[in-house]
Amino acid sequence: MLPDETGHSAGSMMLPLVPEADDPAAAGYDEVPAGSASPMTAWTTDAVVTTELPDSIAQNAASHDLPIAPEVSDASTLPNAETRVVPVVGSRSDIEGTTRPMIGSSERPPVSSSGASSPVGDPVEIFLGETLTHVPVDWHVSIRTNPHLMMVGLPGMGKTTALINIATQLEAVGIAPVIFSYHDDIDEKLTNVLGPLRTIDFDGLGFNPLRVDAPGPTAYIDVAGTLRDIFASIFPDLGEIQLEELRGAIKQSYDDLGWNDRGRDRPDPPRFRTFVEILKSRPKPNQNLLARLQELTDYGFFDGEDGAASILLDHSPTLVRVHLSTNEIVQRAFSAFVLYSIYKDMFRRGVQDSLTHAIIFDEAHRAAKLKLIPRFAKECRKFGLALALASQGVRDFDGAMFEAVASYLVLRVTEADARTLARNTGATAEQQRTTDRLKALEPYHAMFFTASSAKPRILRLSPS
Repeated sequence: MLPDETGHSAGSMMLPLVPEADDPAAAGYDEVPAGSASPMTAWTTDAVVTTELPDSIAQNAASHDLPIAPEVSDASTLPNAETRVVPVVGSRSDIEGTTRPMIGSSERPPVSSSGASSPVGDPVEIFLGETLTHVPVDWHVSIRTNPHLMMVGLPGMGKTTALINIATQLEAVGIAPVIFSYHDDIDEKLTNVLGPLRTIDFDGLGFNPLRVDAPGPTAYIDVAGTLRDIFASIFPDLGEIQLEELRGAIKQSYDDLGWNDRGRDRPDPPRFRTFVEILKSRPKPNQNLLARLQELTDYGFFDGEDGAASILLDHSPTLVRVHLSTNEIVQRAFSAFVLYSIYKDMFRRGVQDSLTHAIIFDEAHRAAKLKLIPRFAKECRKFGLALALASQGVRDFDGAMFEAVASYLVLRVTEADARTLARNTGATAEQQRTTDRLKALEPYHAMFFTASSAKPRILRLSPS
């Protein structure tokens, strides 16, 4: 388990298992009929639906702050909110007209100097689609429970449409989406729906990754270890010896400034490029390692100095345009360090009372090797951040992601991914049935798995 930059180990959350087949709630995949008494409640937008769960599952849910009796949000919970029809991107005629409380597009939530917005209501319900019997299906987003989502589906199945719907509704309720974009088509579609967006393109990092935000005499060593892991994701062919040499050079750049002298005041952080100069100055420099780093040097990656405003200080929808570079190494490095800057800034900003931003990765399988993502997922909720990952597949993701994410929106996937998802989201008795369902889903149809519901629901997304 990796320590965070506060010196504490990150916790983990396991999804409650879907009940075995003999549970009445597991008899089918459509919504559970209302009217039966139960100790645990699943909910939709227009009715409270109940399903009986075994004691062990109810206890597991309670141990992770999962809501047993959810609050139903309405317009009265949103300051300065009005109830009106929210257009869903590419909506079908029988979905249009869904009434949702939202903030007017000209009224962004007020933002404090720390970057925190005034609470706009918690929890909020993000409309995903409707079941085959026309019951709305919502993603329950709250700072009090696990707010993270993984969306998986093959190209052409509706993943981009669902992502745009989600981003639009998050922005409407005052949770600013920060979208890592790997294709220009989603940029255009988001701009058409949300209007002009703040964009972040690579022009130097704009911050010094060697800045140390956490207290404690060894916090700088934690930073060195985190940066080693980031470089491992950028250059997956580097071996352990090369990565340790890199970590050692980063640590030395601190030690040379006196960071290892615990009897003095904390010095300023070293310049980011200093560790590269240390590697070059050694009697027998590792030419293979230096060749990897030289490519990033040519793009100015190691010239980073603090000065750019934190993404978390801005409450506008934001596009991180990773795709503007065609170099895959630069794409991996840019996305990794932007996420790292958000990770560091969330500690500086501190604990929040409500969610303020949702970090969304389109084509997340391209960043799947980044060890910072599961750590980020385990730590970011209390700092006011939700995480959503949209990917073509799941095989490349660290197994820790299935412990850190509570909700899954799954469109048609390959058999291998279907088996992985069925194994991590359902009971053993249902794995083969779930696998078969996931492989056979029609375009713009999905299965939604969530820790607050005893079984997945099949839903129909709105095609564009």
